Amino acid sequence: MRQAAYPAEDPDAQPTPKSLMPVYLYLLSKQAKSIHGQAIDAKEFDPDKYLPLSQ
Repeated sequence: MRQAAYPAEDPDAQPTPKSLMPVYLYLLSKQAKSIHGQAIDAKEFDPDKYLPLSQ
């Protein structure tokens, strides 16, 4: 679907869903309860800064 919309784009240049999961896990966690109205750059997200090592 994306390739049809952006035919000249290199599909390997896009982040994988697996690489973006730490962002979603953090945003769905209790630790992120106070996050409101902020833009989160998923490509620059450092999960070690926000998520405990056990996750």
